[in-house]
Amino acid sequence: MSIDKKQQLETQLWNIANTLRGKMDADDFRDYILGFIFYKYLSEKMHSYANDILSPHRRSRIMDLTRCLPTLLPTIVGTGPMLK
Repeated sequence: MSIDKKQQLETQLWNIANTLRGKMDADDFRDYILGFIFYKYLSEKMHSYANDILSPHRRSRIMDLTRCLPTLLPTIVGTGPMLK
């Protein structure tokens, strides 16, 4: 992309941003937009985390853990044979 095209694009993006914020102060708009960007980041991370947990491979590992839990729980709580 040529330098002229980049400058045109930058100008157009700034004009769009100015139109969107309307009469709102630029600092207030920045805080507003940064909140949305942060929310988008959290949303994507949570989506990725949920997909990881719900994947078939991960689900089988969780099921294995839940089957072992009754035998591990006394040890974790402190009443099991390892801590007596």
